[in-house]
Amino acid sequence: MDRRAPRPHLRAGCLANSRLPYLSSPLLLPLLLLLAAACHAACPLPTITTQPQSQAVCSGGSVSFSISAFSAGCTVSYQWYGPQGLISGATGTNYTISPVNIGNAGNYYAVASVIGSSRQSSNATLTVLGPGAVQFSAAGYSVLKTTSVASIMVARTGGSCGAGSVNYTTANGTATAGIDYSATSGTLVFSDGVTMLSLLVPVLNNPAHTGDKYFTVSLSGASWVSLGSPPLATVTILDPVPAITTQPQDLTAAVGYPATFTVMATGTAPLSYQWQKGSAAIGGASNASYTVASVQAQDAGAYSVVVSNSYGSVASSNAVLTVTLPYTFSTIAGLAGVSGTNDGAGGAARFNNPSGVAVDNAGNLYVTDNGNQTIRKLAQVGTNWVVSTLAGLAGSLGTNDGTGSAARFDLPDGIAVDNTGSLYVADGQNFTIRKITSGGFVSTLAGLALNAGTNDGIGSTARFTFPMGVGLNNGSNIYVADGFNFTIRKIAPGAIVSTLAGLAGNIGSADGLGSAARFNYPKIGRASCRERV
Repeated sequence: MDRRAPRPHLRAGCLANSRLPYLSSPLLLPLLLLLAAACHAACPLPTITTQPQSQAVCSGGSVSFSISAFSAGCTVSYQWYGPQGLISGATGTNYTISPVNIGNAGNYYAVASVIGSSRQSSNATLTVLGPGAVQFSAAGYSVLKTTSVASIMVARTGGSCGAGSVNYTTANGTATAGIDYSATSGTLVFSDGVTMLSLLVPVLNNPAHTGDKYFTVSLSGASWVSLGSPPLATVTILDPVPAITTQPQDLTAAVGYPATFTVMATGTAPLSYQWQKGSAAIGGASNASYTVASVQAQDAGAYSVVVSNSYGSVASSNAVLTVTLPYTFSTIAGLAGVSGTNDGAGGAARFNNPSGVAVDNAGNLYVTDNGNQTIRKLAQVGTNWVVSTLAGLAGSLGTNDGTGSAARFDLPDGIAVDNTGSLYVADGQNFTIRKITSGGFVSTLAGLALNAGTNDGIGSTARFTFPMGVGLNNGSNIYVADGFNFTIRKIAPGAIVSTLAGLAGNIGSADGLGSAARFNYPKIGRASCRERV
């Protein structure tokens, strides 16, 4: 029986091409097996000589990816992979997709294999292009009035496959069709692969219409392509001739103080300015603003400016400068830096942290001398102001009602006077509103001494918390800035107290109606002839 060993399968280039005899000698069989094992050794790792390339194609078209690889003495096999993984049957050096659809987009690669090893190619990205979207390339355009046509660009983005179209039409803004521009409408057609077109709108150079004006252009009715953003563009027609947008304003200035006139204008740059007083040009006054550094009586008069550029000029309206005498400040009573309680004329009198002031119909002044716990009166006698203590006792705080020095206060603050000469005082730390008649009798109008609170009510049933200001209207109502309650209170005839605005205990700055408003330690103004809200 023939016991020759079966001849092993040998790879190309090995013993398969040798004419070896069948050997029966058991001594030669090991040599044959060693040779066969050497012929079955692994091939070299493949070298990819051509990588697949990324491509962008239109939907409905075709695409082909290619690869080539080399392994010395070995046959290379291929397997393609796509976005969904292994592609069945894709085992050649080329892989073709036809027709391409949006679901084919993604990364593709191939694996080159030989006996014992394999190598993966780089990724090739397939981008599937659609017809794209059309929109204006910018939301705003500008064109000089002297230009005959406005060119407005419409872009196609996100794809340019196939032919598409979009409608356009103009509409008035501040510019008027037939006067500033010609109304225009139509259809833009994008051929396959075209990504930019322009539409043209005639511009009319109407000298009767001055200043910058605008119209709009809108896109609609897109076909094959989609409508992108922005679908509306604003086109501004710039008037190159200067136009004054803000006229210089009348001014009043005291002697020695500055006064500044200002103009604002549009037009093609550069703009130049020439200020004038009356009809005479002012040397060096060539900016958009003109300042009289130290006003004198002779500076009073009418001022104007001429704004110019290479296209023309325009003159402003007149602005009148009125010159007044400066304010004079003087000390009518007390001595700066020296506190005290003395009554007396002018500088002989002393105060201690005066807080509020009011003026009656006769011109007398009333002061809440906060640190002295008193109400002082200043009456003019000749050229002097004579100070007296109307109510309270210097250095003695308290709650007593009474006449003159028998009354007591605790940090009196705001003060107001009515047409009868009666005074109303916000008695801060007593939490009350006091009334002082022209004869000096002090009574408690509203609130209860030393009892802080927020209650509305009549007379002593009402509560305040550090009232800081008080004022009157033309009628008989009294208004109180209830400082630490953050509210404005109203006292109607009969001492009826209500909360006019704000919400007790809620600090803030909000405007609003009634309790929706907020205040932050309100204090009604006190330096007026008649305290009013």
